[in-house]
Amino acid sequence: MRRETIINWHTGHAAIKPVIDAGTRVKDPHELAEVGPGWSYVTFFPLGTTADTVLFDLSKLADTAEELGYFLPDEVVAEHNKIVVTATSVVQSPAHQLFGLLKLVEEFGKRFSDPKKHPRLGYYGKIGGIYSRPEKGRVLVLYAEDDESLLEIEAALQEMIIEFRVRGVEFELRLGNGLSDLPRLLKGYGEPEYRQAGVHHFKITDPQRFETLVNQARVDYSHYLFEAPHEIK
Repeated sequence: MRRETIINWHTGHAAIKPVIDAGTRVKDPHELAEVGPGWSYVTFFPLGTTADTVLFDLSKLADTAEELGYFLPDEVVAEHNKIVVTATSVVQSPAHQLFGLLKLVEEFGKRFSDPKKHPRLGYYGKIGGIYSRPEKGRVLVLYAEDDESLLEIEAALQEMIIEFRVRGVEFELRLGNGLSDLPRLLKGYGEPEYRQAGVHHFKITDPQRFETLVNQARVDYSHYLFEAPHEIK
C-alpha cells in the first residue's frame, strides 16, 4: 500500500490551502494571502497506520524520568530527535515561506510514496511556527520511527533541497532534539567533561518544565491524523 500525505490544517493557514490543493503555480509571492502563526500537522504513512506504531512513547519517557528520580539515560534522550527544515524568502512573507515548505512536502510525497522501494521514509511532523517575525522564516519539523529512518529522511531531504526549487525560497536543514528544551534541562548533557567521566545519566534540573514539555508534545500528538483530516482551532 502506498504512503499518503495527510495534512491537518491550522485555521490560520486556511488562506493558502486552496493554492496547495489546486496545485496552483505562484509566480509572485504577493499573490499569496497572508497566514497566521500556528502549526499544521502532516503524516506520511500508508493508510491504516496507527499512531501507537510510529509516535514516540511519551508516557514511557515520563515514567523513566520518575522511576530514576528525575534522571534520564542518554540513550533515551537520543531517541527523541527531529529534522528541522527552515524556509526563508526574498520577500519576507510567512505565506511564501509556508508555501515553499508545503511544496517540499508535496514533492517528497511524490518521490517516496512506495514503502517497498523506500521502506524507511515515512514520517510525521508539523509545518508553520508560532512566532510573528517573517525574517526568521517558517519551519517544517519532521520525526521518524527510529534514528536510522531519521538519517535516511535527512539524506533524502538534503538531496532534494539541492535540486528542488521554489522560486524565491531558500531551505536550510538541521538535526535537533525532539523536545527542543530537553538538553538544556539536563545537567552536564553535551559537556565533554561529563562524557569523559563516563556519565550516562543526567539530572533533570527543572522537573516542572520537563513535565510541561512532555504535555506540550502530547497536545501535538492529538493533532496527527492517519485517516480523515479535520480543522485545528
